[in-house]
Amino acid sequence: MFESIKGFFSIKNQKSLQGKIFRDATFTFGAVLAVTGAFFAYTNWTTSKENAEKYYTQQAQVNATGAKMRIYRTIGTARTLTIALDNILQSGSSLRDSSISRLLTSVTQRLTKYNDITLYHAAYFSIDSKYLQGDGSEGHVLYISTADRPGVTRQVKQGFDQSGVDKCLQHAESIDKTVISEPYTSSYPNGSPAAYVATIAAPIEFNGKVVGAAAVDMPLDQMQRITKKTAVPEGASAYLISHDQQMVTNTNDELYGKPLAADTDPKLKETLQTIFTEKDKSLGSYYVETDDVSHFVAPVNADQDYTTWAMGLTIPNSVLYKKALTDTILAIIVSIIGLVICSFMSSNMAKRITNPINKMNDSITKLGLGDVRNTKKLDTSDQTEIGQINRSVNNLIDSLGEAVHFANEIGKGNFDEDLKLQSENDNIGLALLEMKESLRQSKSQEHQRQEEEMRNNWANEGVAKFAEILRSNHADIGELSHQIISNLVKYLGINQGGLFVQNDNETQYLDMTACFAYNRRKLMDRRIEVGEGLVGRCYVEAEPIYLLEIPDNYITITSGLGDTAPRCLLLVPLMVDKEVNGVIELASLQPLEEYKISFVQKVAESIASTLKAARVNERTAKLLEQTKLQAEEMAAAEEEMRQNLEELQSTQEEMARVQEDQKLAMDKINTDNQMFEALLRSTSEYVNFKDNHGRYLRISESSKRLFEIDRIEDAVGKTATDLFSTDVATIIDQEDNDVMASQRPIIKQRGQFKFKDGVVVNIEKDKYPVKNASGEVVGLVSIYKEV
Repeated sequence: MFESIKGFFSIKNQKSLQGKIFRDATFTFGAVLAVTGAFFAYTNWTTSKENAEKYYTQQAQVNATGAKMRIYRTIGTARTLTIALDNILQSGSSLRDSSISRLLTSVTQRLTKYNDITLYHAAYFSIDSKYLQGDGSEGHVLYISTADRPGVTRQVKQGFDQSGVDKCLQHAESIDKTVISEPYTSSYPNGSPAAYVATIAAPIEFNGKVVGAAAVDMPLDQMQRITKKTAVPEGASAYLISHDQQMVTNTNDELYGKPLAADTDPKLKETLQTIFTEKDKSLGSYYVETDDVSHFVAPVNADQDYTTWAMGLTIPNSVLYKKALTDTILAIIVSIIGLVICSFMSSNMAKRITNPINKMNDSITKLGLGDVRNTKKLDTSDQTEIGQINRSVNNLIDSLGEAVHFANEIGKGNFDEDLKLQSENDNIGLALLEMKESLRQSKSQEHQRQEEEMRNNWANEGVAKFAEILRSNHADIGELSHQIISNLVKYLGINQGGLFVQNDNETQYLDMTACFAYNRRKLMDRRIEVGEGLVGRCYVEAEPIYLLEIPDNYITITSGLGDTAPRCLLLVPLMVDKEVNGVIELASLQPLEEYKISFVQKVAESIASTLKAARVNERTAKLLEQTKLQAEEMAAAEEEMRQNLEELQSTQEEMARVQEDQKLAMDKINTDNQMFEALLRSTSEYVNFKDNHGRYLRISESSKRLFEIDRIEDAVGKTATDLFSTDVATIIDQEDNDVMASQRPIIKQRGQFKFKDGVVVNIEKDKYPVKNASGEVVGLVSIYKEV
């Protein structure tokens, strides 16, 4: 047989040109088809395999990004809680249970639900008790509020226990970073049902020290639902694993919340260990292939402590490479069929051995080299197979020419160009159309991303700019208001704006503190009553107002070209701690975009806080000025007293000569002492005398009720700490020391006093420093009267 085949392809044994062409054509087409078929089979196999691996790698990264965004959103909520508490501390206000409760309740009522989905199951504050007003306990206080039961549960703890939330809060405080706990089943003291959660905690800093932490419970059952919605082929699974190798989520409900199986493939375990221990989080996803399955794993960076979870997809290799195997077998079959067809065509083409074959070969060669533009069309007048092939080649030239033109247009960005398919099986045409649609979507997505990024950058720059303005202008509310409204009008690119601030008088109304239009400062004196017009309505309702239909004669925008009614009006309340301090009014000839409205609302919070602080500063400055005037008056009084003392010294010389007068004076003093003793015994007011060491020297008979003693002697020589509770004694000593140190008396100051039996009475107190002859403060007299 071998000799027969060798003789068939021998030139000497071929006695006709037809035989030679048949032999050459058969050999050539057979070799070309064999090589081409093998090439396309191999290329198709590798391409399909790479595409499958790339697709599922991207799917793992997309799932990881979704989990990461969910975690980051929870981190953002925890940090927002810390910022809110830090703002209270920075403003100089003391922390109260009421303010903390309102903050946590607001979070659980407003932020925990979105489209009936529970975003956060619970929110916490852990605060060092010494930063809480009126809290004398030691350790820390834990505030808890859950989504299903709004309200706050308060717990006082001496230390952290081993519960999931306590360990997470302690970790955040100890390393001063945002952290995420391992998944665990929570339990809540307010009766809320237990839930499978991961706690995210952020430290609270004040004056460079960590004073506590805020935390949010992220429900993992929501992430489980999201994971189960992941489109995976039959037999495959998607999952999220924490860094202690626990299944946070899994498309298989039986594995949800369970540890990683002991029989897990060692390669996958090694990859997960690499992800959990690697500090460089920029390495991207990992691909692990075994004999039966392939794993696609992407890291999920969970917090600042480089805690890493992992999102994975496990795909059976039979499913992963099914299309590649099918396409490869099909390519081999097509190649074999083509080889058989070419053998028969070679026999027929051998009859036409002249130019048509050469021309055809030239055209096909150029097409094979990709030189479509320089390929000439063949003569189609021949009605035989050669003519048909020529027409097919011509169709191929036209088809490839259209494809080249289509590809060039797409490369230029002309996505309106269309390509006519040669048939429903036109793979090249379908691939080009899919490429066009993919590029169109990519361009659209990139445009949207750039637009969103531009808006975010614009908003962030604006927040930073106004933060700098607010930090630099605290002295004068008028100038601060002008800087705010002028920069806001310019930054928004609108035409006119005004700032209204609540007055400090008993009768509330709003003063226009600044007005700005067309890059010029407007000096206007305008007063708005509460509830009057849109400004008053915005102040009362504490809600933004955005109008595109402006009431007639409400406002006009004046320029060198005349007066024009605005097309839109935006009023935003200046609110801090749920208290409205003023209103921003903005007018524009063009409607405002939604992101600009959101920016104004966001900046309004900072403006309200700064204006409130500026008003406090103004009031403080006025009080300081009054204090200065009082100090000057007291200095004048002291000078007058000094002169009186000099006169008294001159009279003492004369008194020395009058012994009888001295005796009378001593008698009078004795009489006064007796009257003073009688006064102490009979007065209903609580009168007591203390030395500068805080020891009681004399008290009135009625003061026995105040001190809750049986005899006056039981109080003499003792301090407030010996006679009162610790918190009451601390207040009394602090107040008495301030009076003696400042030498400024307390006159008719009203307050409350709580006896040991729990009875609370309203009192009016007077306290005066007692000086010796040298003007040194040697003690204090206190007078308490029930009112």
